[in-house]
Amino acid sequence: MSRWIWIAAALMLIAGIGVYAFNGQYSRYLADDFCIYNESQGRDAIAKTAEWYGNSGGRVAQYMALVWTLQAGIGFAPLSPALLLLAWVAALTWSLYPFARRWQAKDAGWIAFTAAAALVLAALAGSPQIAQSLYWVTGAYTYTAPLILASLLPGVLLRVRPLFGVPLIVVVTLAAGTFAEPVATWQVAALGLALMFKIASRRKNRTSQPLLHMEGGHFRVLAAGVVGAILAVMILLIAPGNAVRAGSF
Repeated sequence: MSRWIWIAAALMLIAGIGVYAFNGQYSRYLADDFCIYNESQGRDAIAKTAEWYGNSGGRVAQYMALVWTLQAGIGFAPLSPALLLLAWVAALTWSLYPFARRWQAKDAGWIAFTAAAALVLAALAGSPQIAQSLYWVTGAYTYTAPLILASLLPGVLLRVRPLFGVPLIVVVTLAAGTFAEPVATWQVAALGLALMFKIASRRKNRTSQPLLHMEGGHFRVLAAGVVGAILAVMILLIAPGNAVRAGSF
């Protein structure tokens, strides 16, 4: 396909995403935003996160993100949707580039960008409650922010050297998983299945290469991702705040 076709497709998709970003200028604090803003004023983000971990639940990354964003002031609310969408498209473009390059190296950048924009627009169009998942600050940093982090996982596996990829993927899976429980569980499932597939492929090919040195060390990065995903689930499960919150209902 001609490069201009990819460019035209990308521009049309970005225009669609731009509508959602433009509507974000009308975002205001809503519901929990006021409570979290009031409680976090003048408080250290780490100390406040530790307090919520003890009396509310295990969403460590979500708590820290909300403290930082809401402490930025009410003027940040209209900017948040556009910034989240920009970060999401950028993360997916970076992760999809290796796939696009393998398919068609010449226009890999535009192909990856177009595919990223299409995925983001599809997610937005399919959202049953876009007001909660994008325009409500607390909701955006519960449902959308972890998807941005999770979008980095293919790129970390394929593009980052194992020396840096191992600690990086642990950080990414820990952060994404402690934003929300659904992300934590599907991370374990997705990365666990990928790891089992790699092990099965090695046995089928009967390679003599040591397992932890397969394909330039990418196996180690994948295994580290599984560990990070499991740790995220454990952090959520053992939070003292779970019992406190359950006792309130």
